[in-house]
Amino acid sequence: MKHSHLLGNLPTRKSGMLNRLLAARKLGISKEALHKGYNNWCQTFRMKGSCLTLEQYFQKLREANITVFDLGNTSGRYQLARFNDEGPYTKDSCRFVPIEVNFSEQKRITPFQHVVNKFGYEEASRRNSFQATKGWERRRGNGTDYFPFRTHEHRKNLSIALTGRKHTEEHKTNLSISMKRVYAERKNKL
Repeated sequence: MKHSHLLGNLPTRKSGMLNRLLAARKLGISKEALHKGYNNWCQTFRMKGSCLTLEQYFQKLREANITVFDLGNTSGRYQLARFNDEGPYTKDSCRFVPIEVNFSEQKRITPFQHVVNKFGYEEASRRNSFQATKGWERRRGNGTDYFPFRTHEHRKNLSIALTGRKHTEEHKTNLSISMKRVYAERKNKL
């Protein structure tokens, strides 16, 4: 395990892995609760510099008077939130709050701001202008247009190919006569 040094005083195996059965007994919770809590705790390490131990994680759950089964991403559930939504997860920088509170505290930044933070303003501007022009491109990779101008002859041949019959004047006349008949029958029923 990558973060085995942050298991705290919980029992481990010789390999350094958490002994889940003994750890669940020590924490006074079920093995299922430990498993769910352990997986949630591992997610805190996506934030660089996080050093919240597993014992501290479960202590924070007890302080909030909730269980791991109360955590989630839907209304009425709880999440581990950092104060001011800044910095890594540490013993003093986070607490469990309802999801609505966590969302209200989040800093809202645009996708453009994410690129600026990662690559700098010049690169973000270049990428943004490139993305803006992509929508106007009408050519395939081989240089031909996606929607070439179709001549009257091309449209006629395409229509024949798609419908399986020619749209002659006679067909159009017959079509309109049959539609007149349908409308007349509807009118008589009223």
